[in-house]
Amino acid sequence: WWQQGLLCYKSLVSTSLPSMWSVSPRRSGVAGLAAVVVIVGGCALAMASHVAYSPLRNYVSELGSRKNPGHFFFNGALVVGGVLVLLFSWSLGSLLGGAHGRRATWLVMVVGAFMVLTGLFPLSLPVAHFGCAAVLFAAAILATLFAGLGLREGGGVGGHRLAGDVLLVLFGSMVLMALVGLALTARALRQVTSSTPVAVLRELPQHQVTYVGGIGLNPPAVQEWVFLLLAMGILLAASLALLRKG
Repeated sequence: WWQQGLLCYKSLVSTSLPSMWSVSPRRSGVAGLAAVVVIVGGCALAMASHVAYSPLRNYVSELGSRKNPGHFFFNGALVVGGVLVLLFSWSLGSLLGGAHGRRATWLVMVVGAFMVLTGLFPLSLPVAHFGCAAVLFAAAILATLFAGLGLREGGGVGGHRLAGDVLLVLFGSMVLMALVGLALTARALRQVTSSTPVAVLRELPQHQVTYVGGIGLNPPAVQEWVFLLLAMGILLAASLALLRKG
């Protein structure tokens, strides 16, 4: 009886479980498109409920503040969107080549996991929130690099190689923007007089806003929105490619 049981176990592991947990490129593509809709929609609903919010002055994370009546739209979108990004990453390796493609896939998984954590730890928990958000941004930037290298490595000539070149240019742009944003934030921090993390976060934007033509701009906050839009554009393009691959 134990030999029959062992054969049944081997059959279950070799056939049923892989089919149970496998995600086809088409399903991953659908998950990626759903992630774009959920994240963008959550941001839009949270922004609509925050009467004093401006993407030119306020950070993206401020949409999840308890002061915003619609904070649950933003935080919920991050949690659900992060799970969808994890499903999207399951078949990403089929689009990318070699070791670089595998690195990109793992980094996208990190992005999805830390997107969930960022939503679970809202702005009211500033240390945990910004720690998770920092990992999310860093992993997304590195994933762009390795995805570009993976497309160049495994895509040959034509559209795949061009897509890889575009991603590498975007990676360079993101790194440059991140360095500028860090420099501006470091300069603003020298003017902060508060000591506790929550008080620092409240005071910091006051020293970051500059006025251009009478319009108040917070460059690091604008940079966050540019990063988000770029990430959504890349996710949308990759999702459509997975759908075509089927």
